[in-house]
Amino acid sequence: MPSLTRPFRSSLPLLLWLVLTGLALFACSGDEEGASSDTEALPSSGSDARSSACTVTDGCSAEPSDTTERPTTSLGSGSGREETVSDEPIVEDPDCDSLVPDHCSFPWPSNLYLEEDPARATGYTLAFGPDTLPAALGTRPIDPEPFRRMDGYGLGVPIMTRFPRLDTTGMAREYDIGPSLEADAPVLLFRVEDDTLVRVPYWTELDVTDNSASRRTFIVRPAVILEEASRYIVAFRNLVDTDGDPIPRSPAFQRLLDGTTDDLPVLGARQPRFDEVFSLLDGAGVDPHSLTLAWDFVTASSDALHGPLLTMRDLAFEATGPLGPELTITEVRSFRSDPDDTDDPRSHHADIALEVHATMEVPHFMEQYTAGGTTFWRMHRDGSGAIAQNGWRDANVLIRVPHGALDGTPHGIVTYGHGLLGNRFEIRAGHIGQLGSLYGWIVVGADLAGMSSEDADIIQGAVTDMTHITTMTDRLHQGIVEYLLLTRAARERLDDLLVAEGFGVEVDRESVAYFGGSQGGIFGQTYMAVTQDVRHGYLAVPGTNYSTLLQRSTGFVPFAGILSAVYQTPPNLLTVLASTQLLWDGTDPVSWVRRISNPFDGHDERRALMVLAKADYQVAVSTIENVVRSRFGIPAVGPWDRERTNPPGFEFVDYGHQGSGVILFDFSNPWPNGDNRPAQDAFGDPHSLHSTVPAAGDQLDHFLRFGEVIDVCGGGPCHFPREPRD
Repeated sequence: MPSLTRPFRSSLPLLLWLVLTGLALFACSGDEEGASSDTEALPSSGSDARSSACTVTDGCSAEPSDTTERPTTSLGSGSGREETVSDEPIVEDPDCDSLVPDHCSFPWPSNLYLEEDPARATGYTLAFGPDTLPAALGTRPIDPEPFRRMDGYGLGVPIMTRFPRLDTTGMAREYDIGPSLEADAPVLLFRVEDDTLVRVPYWTELDVTDNSASRRTFIVRPAVILEEASRYIVAFRNLVDTDGDPIPRSPAFQRLLDGTTDDLPVLGARQPRFDEVFSLLDGAGVDPHSLTLAWDFVTASSDALHGPLLTMRDLAFEATGPLGPELTITEVRSFRSDPDDTDDPRSHHADIALEVHATMEVPHFMEQYTAGGTTFWRMHRDGSGAIAQNGWRDANVLIRVPHGALDGTPHGIVTYGHGLLGNRFEIRAGHIGQLGSLYGWIVVGADLAGMSSEDADIIQGAVTDMTHITTMTDRLHQGIVEYLLLTRAARERLDDLLVAEGFGVEVDRESVAYFGGSQGGIFGQTYMAVTQDVRHGYLAVPGTNYSTLLQRSTGFVPFAGILSAVYQTPPNLLTVLASTQLLWDGTDPVSWVRRISNPFDGHDERRALMVLAKADYQVAVSTIENVVRSRFGIPAVGPWDRERTNPPGFEFVDYGHQGSGVILFDFSNPWPNGDNRPAQDAFGDPHSLHSTVPAAGDQLDHFLRFGEVIDVCGGGPCHFPREPRD
């Protein structure tokens, strides 16, 4: 598959300075007490996989072996903690949450920013203050206005706070989530369901990008995708530092716990909400006196998460009609199958007969604006604030037709999704050509607006001031709509178009599929959730939830350098990633993947086969493990490697499975450390190696045609041994 990484193409002197400066900050940042030159080792939760029989799809009871009863008093309610309170003063700032006084927007996701709004599906609008979010070096804080489109937080939201020298020994980790559901877990995550608390699995990590020994950001990542429009409670209890001493409560949290906030206008207004949180926890067997910190938050509704993209899709197909948008051929390159037929080697291609360059006239839903001399993109809205078409644009298209199609033999259509900041020309890759010649598919590709090579420069500008990140997150809506339109146009118009050019090509309209790799596998999940023309999709090395993916990806390293340079501290960087995710959620598959097998009303079920590479350097496997644990009808298929034959919460099915599924390819890499940095080992990145497995082509073709997962691994784990590099 195409590599996830792409070089920048311009502004090299500035970029080099930013990256070098940023990497220095990223590696050597310290806290307010001074940086430590030694990175403190993260305590391990142990090698024993304490898996639970608890069903984690819809939450779990307090006893891991009990899958039916709700938690009552079995959560280890004794406090066992001394009454310790920090002596930091309470600062009443409506833009900043005083629960964690050393970082404005922590704890994340804070209920402070849930502004009551009865017009919204959740009853809230997400309303950050003018100074809530971090400011890039020399600029103002990130503009809060775009976030008001949300009525809650995202479905993969990271839970973040800071405690001094926190001891994480025994806590759930990325590849050992079992401890998150134990009765005595120090971190508890609940979904509120009819005034009852339901356990939710998670993993924890300390921010390893922060070399501060005294106060790293503590991150709790849900191990399932959260429910839409739902209330959650997170509670930390009996926490101790690395010396075994109780971690003190913040003064603000102590006042809330005591109910003595009448003299504090901002905190006092929140008292009733926290009283309810304490009551719910107490009713579930969690002694409020054991709490170091606790709060609640609400996730966004389908209206907020899905509404803009579905609106654009429906408006686009209404504007282009049942045949889809017009295609205009700009060039046709013809190739011979036999190299002896011509003296010109450029006229020979073993797999491809025709390469068709075209444009596609599509409705445009974006508008441009200029800031600081740079032109950015955002959604176009009418006077009432509704998304509206803003004219038309010509999108570039590339089509490759195999030799076997020229005799009129019907061929299916595959829409291909390219890699990070790539483009339509990635369908020229050899294994994509063989998809046509060996299996009888015509492959079509377009640039994914928002994250294609033509967006690289403008994204670079946005990264230096994330106020403008809508140039990517908004424009991705346009890009996915254009992929949908391309599929319709290719299915309905391509054969007539080529016949007019003198080529007797016939499209098999019953065989229309999607194939994407890396970034194309990520957004392929969103495509499969919204397409009404494609039944089956093959998603190579996909992931979900960019706020989790990014720091675990080697492809993010240059961006991390820039962001670290301009946002200066690790907590700021984490806040930038978490807030950006709220805008990304409109297209990120974390919001959409459940809709592949559990479709919207009026939509048919789709089938997607996800093929992972164990220990992928670029797309974290654990983010798709979250999908499997969420029980969305996308189970793990066949046996996985012997190290982790039954990860907690997984559903396994056998080969021959008719439906969506996930397969793990193992190219000998060990599992990563399980923290927020890319994997590294002696074997090298396995990200694209599945494209070198010949039998994977048979599996791909069979699934695209029939939606069935066949065995290409001899009945065992898909292990392809290789030797470590020198």
